[in-house]
Amino acid sequence: MFRILKFLLIFAIIIAGVSWLINNNGEVVINWLGYEIVTDIFMIIALSILSLIFIFLITYLLTKIFSFKISSITAKFVDRSNAKKLERERKDREVAYQCLTKVLAYLDEHEIKMARKFYKKFRGVVNNEEIIEYLDFRFKYFESGSYQKGLQKKTSNTPGGSPDMGGDDDYFNFTKRKGWSK
Repeated sequence: MFRILKFLLIFAIIIAGVSWLINNNGEVVINWLGYEIVTDIFMIIALSILSLIFIFLITYLLTKIFSFKISSITAKFVDRSNAKKLERERKDREVAYQCLTKVLAYLDEHEIKMARKFYKKFRGVVNNEEIIEYLDFRFKYFESGSYQKGLQKKTSNTPGGSPDMGGDDDYFNFTKRKGWSK
């Protein structure tokens, strides 16, 4: 509603200004280098608008002409391999993030085979030894069966035991050793 009122207010101001100029059509006298130009206000406004349009068209055409020439010249001198390398690294980070997310999700669901599949893809992209060591430990933890023993011990000792908290403290000692726990 305020946008409509704002539009109507601006429109009313423009209409009032144009109607005032029509009723009070004054003369404009320009003295320049010994020449005197006498005209009315509408002619000055029309010439101003036409000169602005002409300047816009000339600058637009010049930028199109020179940008084409400059871009073809700079393409010969600029090394684009760095831009390609950065783009490749960005894509590798995206793939690594997606694979790591899937590995952790499958490990949480105890789908070791699917987690291994994405882990291989993750290792092909990432060289971070701490993350790889952590994931290796998680795989060993789940594959050794100590998770199942801990789960049985935990659920038998406490009612409603969490399946994510095994009784084996190796996993938690590993995170403390690496400084990952609080």
